[in-house]
Amino acid sequence: MGMGRNRKKTKGPRVYPKVHRYALSKEYSIEEIEAKKDEEFFLDPEATDRKIKLRRANCYTEIGYECANPECNTIGDRYILGTAPDGAIHLDLYGIDSDGDLHMITIDHIKPKSKGGPDHVSNYQPMCYVCNQTKADTWSETK
Repeated sequence: MGMGRNRKKTKGPRVYPKVHRYALSKEYSIEEIEAKKDEEFFLDPEATDRKIKLRRANCYTEIGYECANPECNTIGDRYILGTAPDGAIHLDLYGIDSDGDLHMITIDHIKPKSKGGPDHVSNYQPMCYVCNQTKADTWSETK
């Protein structure tokens, strides 16, 4: 389920425009972030002078790191600090698929909020960006 990524070798932060429009910079292992899970904020003065909330990272600790689509083999194995065009700082989970493409791992609502699904960890599953876009807000009551 890989999509080719056009990556240019440039100096400065890496940008993966098909994943999102963040400029990606510093990488962290899952272990580094999990060691900080009890802290309210993660602060890395080398990468940013801003505080970063670990709410999403703490959620992956509970729901896992592997894309919930059984046809996908993407497993989140690193966190990457990203800067959005508006300057917002994000710490997101990423993994490499079998084609060698980098994908952001999102928190998907099993039953979409638009179909009445709760915004609660019991209704969350990890899903790579591509699979999440494909799933969109589909839902079947037989699930």
